Amino acid sequence: MVYASVFLAKSIPQDNPIVEGFIDGGRAAIDAVNEAKGLKPQGSGADEHTMSA
Repeated sequence: MVYASVFLAKSIPQDNPIVEGFIDGGRAAIDAVNEAKGLKPQGSGADEHTMSA
């Protein structure tokens, strides 16, 4: 089952709007779970210290 899922995921082009929707949905689901747990949102993944100029 895992092999079939990975094969299917790798066969779809990454610059596809459907794939982008899946990625956005996954991020939204992770944010919703973190919010329900009371955790801080992950954000863009950039470190706050590296963004200061």
